[in-house]
Amino acid sequence: GRDTWAECQTTTLDDWAKAAEERRPLLDQPAFLLAKFDIEGAAAAALHGMPKLLPKVTHWFIGIHNEAEWAAATAAFNASDYDILVQTKRGKNDPNGAFIAFKRDRASAQRGRVR
Repeated sequence: GRDTWAECQTTTLDDWAKAAEERRPLLDQPAFLLAKFDIEGAAAAALHGMPKLLPKVTHWFIGIHNEAEWAAATAAFNASDYDILVQTKRGKNDPNGAFIAFKRDRASAQRGRVR
């Protein structure tokens, strides 16, 4: 409910992956297929907390809720590594929207540079 809360311990996704290495190596594994973030304004912090894990994800869907999230998503998915499929806001003065990107494979990235 509205007045319900609980304290919890938090960590970055990179630190989580490092701690999970003992059970199953994550950072040395092939890419994750999909990551979906819709964390009500905290996507910027999450993206900043995963510089090692972020490039392991091939497809991204991010629900955007503020300008900081737009800036973080745009910076994280630069044109040389990702194709941005959707980058739309709900309205002119409304920062809510969707950001969808997928990682280019090396062959298509090379072809893109030859043009």
